[in-house]
Amino acid sequence: MDASLNCLPFLAIPMIGIGSLISAKLATTDSMIKAHGQFYAVLVAVIALTARTVYHCEPAWLLHTLTLGCMVVGALAIPGQKRPQVEWSA
Repeated sequence: MDASLNCLPFLAIPMIGIGSLISAKLATTDSMIKAHGQFYAVLVAVIALTARTVYHCEPAWLLHTLTLGCMVVGALAIPGQKRPQVEWSA
C-alpha cells in the first residue's frame, strides 16, 4: 500500500500534463482560449518539475521527460479545433 502511494506524485504530473493537452485540443470555440491558457500554465509547471526530477536523479525522470516531449510534440503535431472566422463589418 505504501509503495502505491509513493508512486502517486510521479504519475500525477503525466496525467495532468496529457489531460491538459487533450482538453486544449478538444476545446470548442467558447472555451478554447481558457483551455490553451491552462495548457501553457501546465506546460511551464511540467518543465520546472521535469528539470527538478532530472537534477535530483529521481526514478521518474524518464517518465516526466517523455511526458514533456509528448506535450510539446502533441501541441505542434495534433490538429486542434478550427477557430471561428471573424467577419469585420465596415
